[in-house]
Amino acid sequence: MAAKRAAVTTHAGDRMRERRIELGLTQLELGKMLRVGQETVSQWESSGPATLKTVIKVARCLKCEPAWLAFAVGKRERTS
Repeated sequence: MAAKRAAVTTHAGDRMRERRIELGLTQLELGKMLRVGQETVSQWESSGPATLKTVIKVARCLKCEPAWLAFAVGKRERTS
């Protein structure tokens, strides 16, 4: 019998939302951490952060690896 695999979240915005909720943050709180508005966070969660620089900033705030956030590759939790 094959082991059941966890569902892979489809895009960076989904992983961003999932991790934000895990950490108990609202879109407004994350926006304040990133110095952007809640609307921007909402847009990123719908389509994913637009630039690598933004992915890195978001990953830092969400305490996760940028590669996981952007591509679902590697470990979820930040190692350093």
